[in-house]
Amino acid sequence: MRRRGFTLIELMIALAVAALIAAFAVPSYRRQIDRGHRLGAVTALYRVAQDLAERDGFETTGQGEGMELGTAPEQGPPVYRLSAEPAPAGGYWLSATPVPNGPMRDDPCGTYLLRADGLRGNRPPGASGPGVPRPECWTMR
Repeated sequence: MRRRGFTLIELMIALAVAALIAAFAVPSYRRQIDRGHRLGAVTALYRVAQDLAERDGFETTGQGEGMELGTAPEQGPPVYRLSAEPAPAGGYWLSATPVPNGPMRDDPCGTYLLRADGLRGNRPPGASGPGVPRPECWTMR
C-alpha cells in the first residue's frame, strides 16, 4: 500500500520557495504602489496648473494666503493634500504634500512643488524652501 501526500521535507521546500518569492515580490509591489501615488500627485498638480492657466492666474483671499485645492486621488482615501500659494516673485507655487498618516508620509520625494512657469521641485520631509527636482520622483518609467 502506497501512501499519498507530502512528506515533511517536501512541504518545507515548498514553503521555502514561497517565502523566497514573497521576499522579492512584496518590495517590488510596494515600489509600484508608491509610483502610482507619485504619478497621482504629479498628475493632480499639472491638472490644477492647467485650470489656473485657463482662469488667468491665481487669486488669494487675503494677504499672502494660499488656498486648499483638495486631495489626490480624487476618490478614495487621501494620499496628498493639494494647495496653491503666491510666489514671492509673482505667479504661484502649487504643492502636493503627503497627508500625515498616509502611505507616502515618509517618502523621500516629500512634497511635490510646481511653479507657474513650470519649474518643478521636491521638498524632502522636514525641510523648508522650494527644494530641488528629483528626476526619479517626476519621471514615471
